[in-house]
Formats: sequence, C-alpha cells, structure tokens
Amino acid sequence: RAAVDATTEIKVALRLAGTPIGPNDTAIAGHAIAAGAILVTNNVREFERVPGLVPEDWVK
Repeated sequence: RAAVDATTEIKVALRLAGTPIGPNDTAIAGHAIAAGAILVTNNVREFERVPGLVPEDWVK
C-alpha cells in the first residue's frame, strides 16, 4: 500500500509541476521511496525530478 500511495503522490506532484514521467518510471520511483531505497539508474535526468527520491548512476 505504501508504494501505491507514493506512486500516486509522485504522479500528482509531477503533473502539477508540468514535468511528468512515464507510468512505469513513476511506479518504480514510488516503490523505491516506499522502501527507503536508492534508485540505481542510468536515467538520472528522468528520476531527479521526483521529490524525495535518491537516484544514483553506477554507469558513470
């Protein structure tokens, strides 16, 4: 349930800011936030817009 709530909050916040991300990325970010996890991705530009999410690029 926490992941669903976080995903919904992200979707609303990014839509209101005019910077939405795709639905799959929104769900991934919601799960990471709910778990208190760092999100490892090489798509940091997409995920850095998500409030409360800590993205990390291991490819660099």
